[in-house]
Parts: sequence; structure tokens; C-alpha cells
Amino acid sequence: MSARASLRELLSLSLVAAVVAVFVLTVSQSGGVISVFQGRTFSSKQALGASLRNAASKADTDYIWQLVFVQGVDVEAEDNMPGFDGWTAAHFAARIGSSSTIRALHELGADLEAISNNRKTPLDIAKQERRLGVVVELEKLVAQVAH
Repeated sequence: MSARASLRELLSLSLVAAVVAVFVLTVSQSGGVISVFQGRTFSSKQALGASLRNAASKADTDYIWQLVFVQGVDVEAEDNMPGFDGWTAAHFAARIGSSSTIRALHELGADLEAISNNRKTPLDIAKQERRLGVVVELEKLVAQVAH
């Protein structure tokens, strides 16, 4: 590959990165709409909610705290993707078996007994996925809230 071709590729990538950065900044400042795959669109608020659920799915508690405190994401934001209708971050954390994420969500005020559209709580999901550590943690935290 010639130096000229490498420079051309670098400039193309820089231009793409600049366009993406301007788009993200514009969306975050305006509350605009982000177009997503399969003809679906989401507002920036919905996109941040999706980020919260994605962070919970990866047990990224630092990013969860940042999203809630810095970005102001609703810890109760629900998913509307097929198969996950009404799931909150707690449902996703239960699914992967992350007790630390469940604790972080609890500390942030998440409803650990949230019921999804298919009538499942995070505890139901943890039991279904055989995540014993999360089952024990959820039962303990839910009992604390009840008292």
C-alpha cells in the first residue's frame, strides 16, 4: 500500500469520526432522534436507557453509576425490544448473574421487583437462568426493602 493510499484512508476515517462526533453532540444537546437499524428510531433518552441496560448486561457498574448520576438516566428505564419488553437493568443484571450489578442498581433506587410485560421480575429471571448467587442477593435486598 502506498503512502498516498494510507493518507487517503486516514483522512477518510478522520472525516467519519468527525461526522459521528458532531452527530452525537447534536443529538445529546437537542434531545433529537437517533436512527437505529431495522427502521426503528429512538430518542436520545431512549438511547441512554438502552446504554444503561447494556451496561447492566455487561456488569459495568462504573458506567451504570455514570449514566444515572452524570447523564440523568432513569434507573427504571424499560426495554422495548422484542423478547425483552418491559425489562429493566435489574432484569438484565439478573440474567447474566451479576450480584454486584444488582447491588449497585439497588443503591441507585432501582425497583428490584419490577414486573416486565411478560410478568417476570428480576428474581424470576435469575431463577430461570439458574443464577443462584443473584437469587440469594435479590431475596435479601427485597426483604430489606419490605422491612
